[in-house]
Amino acid sequence: MNRRNELDSGWVGADPDDDLDRQLLEEDDAFDRSQPHILTALGPVEPGALGPTLASEVIGRLASSPGRNAPDARHELIAELEDVYASGVRGIAVECAAGELGRVLWLAGRVQPNMVLLAPPDAFDNAASPPELGGLLIDPLQASGAMESATVALRRGLPVRITANGEPMSAIALAKALAAEGIPEAVISISGLDCADAAIALASCGASVTLSIDSANPERDVRTISALAAAGHGGRIAIASGISDCGALLAFGGDHGPGWVMATVPLLLMDAGVDALAVRALFIDNPANMLTIAGETAANHD
Repeated sequence: MNRRNELDSGWVGADPDDDLDRQLLEEDDAFDRSQPHILTALGPVEPGALGPTLASEVIGRLASSPGRNAPDARHELIAELEDVYASGVRGIAVECAAGELGRVLWLAGRVQPNMVLLAPPDAFDNAASPPELGGLLIDPLQASGAMESATVALRRGLPVRITANGEPMSAIALAKALAAEGIPEAVISISGLDCADAAIALASCGASVTLSIDSANPERDVRTISALAAAGHGGRIAIASGISDCGALLAFGGDHGPGWVMATVPLLLMDAGVDALAVRALFIDNPANMLTIAGETAANHD
């Protein structure tokens, strides 16, 4: 007698063939990836299900830092990311180097916020059970490979994130070049810009931008965002914490973690005259638009 078949359903009176675990797994596997979706580290979700999102974080870099009692900071980050979830954050777009993916995936399976992994082109070359990568991360200083990156993005239907890395004009030029190659501007975004360079990017190309809020002077950044929204650019801006050093985190004795953005900035924006719908766009609608895969076909996986 196969006793597992009798008991695996989890409810009394079930038919031996009625395996609830198997049914739930099949329901998860049944997600129709030909429809628009966001690919998180744990699988696809509908764009409207991602929720309030921090649009540009470097969790992999933080996780690679030395921990208090361990070679890396992953265990401290579990508590930190639970605080982030408690602040109202439901999604985090994580910009990862290829060597950081393992640590981020480890975290993604242990915390509540959904993580969307943005990774460089070489991460997509791993044919041996590649992780669920939600977007392509491109460095403008390596623009010689941009067209190859564009090919990867087009083949897989992926969003593209350009990291400015101190080269804002190069990032803007790369965004224009990628759009010329056929990548929809709606899924091209640039991170690492200050507010002045973001204003230039929004005025000169169709890409979106992510803006990190300076915790030392958030009111200044809020005023700039308010002005950009008033100028008609509010639909192409998303918000990030800008934390790139574990020393700033609560778990390491710092003043705040990434959750302070969600707890503080929406109220500051409304105090500055930004209406509630526009604030929602900055934290929910715009990140979802940046990260949405229009729909995969069989050719996307060739």
